[in-house]
Amino acid sequence: MITRKLAGVSAGAVGAATAVTALLLGAASGSAQPEFNDSAYGIAAEGLVPIDPTPSVESTDGEVVTDELLELPQPLGVGVLKVEAGGNAAKAQALDVNIAEQLELRVLTTTCDNAQGDVELIGGLLGGEDLPSEPAPGETIDASPLATVELNKQTENEDGTLTVEGLVLTLLPPGDAAAPLASEDFEQLEQLAPEQLQLPAEAPATVGDLRAQLEELNTDLPIQQGEALLTVTLTSATCGAEEEAPAPKPEPVETDLPVTG
Repeated sequence: MITRKLAGVSAGAVGAATAVTALLLGAASGSAQPEFNDSAYGIAAEGLVPIDPTPSVESTDGEVVTDELLELPQPLGVGVLKVEAGGNAAKAQALDVNIAEQLELRVLTTTCDNAQGDVELIGGLLGGEDLPSEPAPGETIDASPLATVELNKQTENEDGTLTVEGLVLTLLPPGDAAAPLASEDFEQLEQLAPEQLQLPAEAPATVGDLRAQLEELNTDLPIQQGEALLTVTLTSATCGAEEEAPAPKPEPVETDLPVTG
């Protein structure tokens, strides 16, 4: 009898401990907060004239953060840059863009929503030619051997977020060094290139010749052979996907079991 009584007490204690543990675990899992990693910026550049992302916002708690920048002077020539991020969404917008009279945009809107990206252009012109209003992801336009534009560039990041870059302008991109240069190609570079870059007096015969002459004229050129001269990113939005709700936990079912023994 004593043995039975002690065993009953032990089982009750174990049952109570199990119930408390389950309650604590349930409370802990219920209090877990969703993670956010959303961000956006208006403009950035790498290469000859590096520009840190600006204006730039980031949200890690789901709250929407906004910022804007009014008027960038030529040669960048941007009227307004607006950015916002939060709640698994991000948006960057550029208004009244005119870069060296070569790239014109009335409105460029880049969005990321629940890890899905989209880019919309209104009044886009490159060298006088129309740009697509709803570009496909990664749509690239070769304006010349010396300038390319990539629209709606999308990159899946290791943390599961998606980065959407509205427009990426690259001057002197890596490519065929033997590609011939036309005078109009060189004139376009003259208009787009930063003022501090020393250019040859006349158009070289090939892309490789141009690179060689640029290195001679600009001894402190901060780029390596085969790298782009300048890369400008206009509007970027990064967001994650909403986490799926976990499956409901099974609820214990009370049953009456016969006691034997």
